[in-house]
Amino acid sequence: MFNLGKKRREAPSQNPSLVRRALVWCSATLAGFCVVTAIGSFAIGYERATEVQDDVLKEVVGILSRDVVQQKYKDRIKELTTGGFYGPGSKFGTSIEASDQAALTMDDDTFEDSYELDDDHHSAMVNAGETVLVRLLHKRGRAVGVTFNQSYTDGAHTVNIFNEPHRIYLRTLKDGTHVAAGQRLKERNNAILASALTSAAPILILAPVMLLVLLFALWRALKPLQKFEDEVNARKGDDLTPLETAGIPREVQAMVQAVNRLLSRVSDLRRREARFVADAAHELRTPMTVLNLQVERLSDMDLTPEVRDKVEELKRALERATNMISQMLALKRAQAQEEAVVGQHKANCLQTVTGVLEDLYWVAQQKNIALDVEGFDSAGFETVDVQLRSDDVATLV
Repeated sequence: MFNLGKKRREAPSQNPSLVRRALVWCSATLAGFCVVTAIGSFAIGYERATEVQDDVLKEVVGILSRDVVQQKYKDRIKELTTGGFYGPGSKFGTSIEASDQAALTMDDDTFEDSYELDDDHHSAMVNAGETVLVRLLHKRGRAVGVTFNQSYTDGAHTVNIFNEPHRIYLRTLKDGTHVAAGQRLKERNNAILASALTSAAPILILAPVMLLVLLFALWRALKPLQKFEDEVNARKGDDLTPLETAGIPREVQAMVQAVNRLLSRVSDLRRREARFVADAAHELRTPMTVLNLQVERLSDMDLTPEVRDKVEELKRALERATNMISQMLALKRAQAQEEAVVGQHKANCLQTVTGVLEDLYWVAQQKNIALDVEGFDSAGFETVDVQLRSDDVATLV
């Protein structure tokens, strides 16, 4: 049984404690749950971080695209009129909502509709052998010319730049200009991994804490059982009163009630046994008395010395048997007494022992037996009392 602040009781190896069994199963369940949740959180975090990194590249390309348009059309942007961007009949075709903003501050949807090709457009791609200026995030915005050995459509791709894998994002403007931004794949993966681990870390950190909380909860939940165990261990062997059920968990009350029923049956059995022994001893006194009378009559007859010795031996055996029956009666009478009844009687040890010695003194003298009692010279012995009948104490002495 698990307890704190007390010496741990050794349990047989084939009977593991309830706390240990519950802790093992709960820990295994908690560990499995944490592992599955951590893996799921890591996978979700990894996927989300990957999308975020691609979104970062996409946003950088968007910024670069606005800058390209701003620089390329900065003179013509001044031609904004209330009739539409570049005015009606512009070579850009569709008229858009009037605005007094430049390309750098233009609405995202308006900018995409006005200057960028759709992803499914046949020209929205970089052909093999074409050189594109790629802005690198890890080089503080350094631009490098990259000649692709295969065609790539607009969007995110993994390519080799200077023999190193990079993640790039491509966007093609309506005038055919390609805008690209790239990031070293190693640094990108490190950032994604760190973000994914950050998603899973709280679960892994909380797992030991949850285990400690579980251990404390089990200890608190089973503390009434520890109290129940201490109460049972503190009982005397002849205490068959029912066990207290106050504070015992509902799941354990059925077991406690079963133990109480067993104690009740044992108590009834002991009372019946005591009555049987007392009745048997009482019934034996009558034939033993008859035998004593017969032996007394026999000893008064004229007997040969050999027969008289046998009669005396028989008389002593009958006396021992009668004495044993009397002691059995006294013992069973004492055992049958209830505590409330026993507590009403009090016997002084000095007076009782002295009375027994007075009764036995002349018999001992005749048999040349010296009687000696130790402890009478102890301090306060004359005031020592016991909660028993005087006759029962005398019988014990």
